[in-house]
Amino acid sequence: MFTTLLTTLSAVVVGLTSGLYWGFTVAVMPGLRDTDDQTFIAVMQAINRRIQNIWFVPIFMGSLLVPIAAAIALLASDHDDARRWGVASAILAVIPVAITVGGNIPLNNALDSAGDVSDIEDPGSTRRAFEGPWTRLNLWRTVTSTAALAALIRTVLLLR
Repeated sequence: MFTTLLTTLSAVVVGLTSGLYWGFTVAVMPGLRDTDDQTFIAVMQAINRRIQNIWFVPIFMGSLLVPIAAAIALLASDHDDARRWGVASAILAVIPVAITVGGNIPLNNALDSAGDVSDIEDPGSTRRAFEGPWTRLNLWRTVTSTAALAALIRTVLLLR
């Protein structure tokens, strides 16, 4: 029972982060694509500041820690298939967090350190250094977190 609840909670937190990445993939970044360089930079700087909040941070960290905890709990279970899927989902859940910490956050920090958009000498260059790499990394976060979610759903179904 506890393992099923933990695995279900894992699916919820991974699903929330996967949905956030998906939203950026299909709406936010395409919507910003048509804006001028200064608007793009100002909006992304504002988003990067606002996302560090009491709602996002626990869910983001939970999308890493709860699947790992569920996989550990599953190691003690006698459900061989669920154990395999649970471990796979934990491994998959690590990937988007690693991409975020190793790629997206450094890009966010670099964009923020560029300073106020009105003081940036070449906003086009600043944007190009950020937009393409950030968008590609976000696509990989979307794919891997969605795969983790699918594996978690499979795990929950196997535990029924």
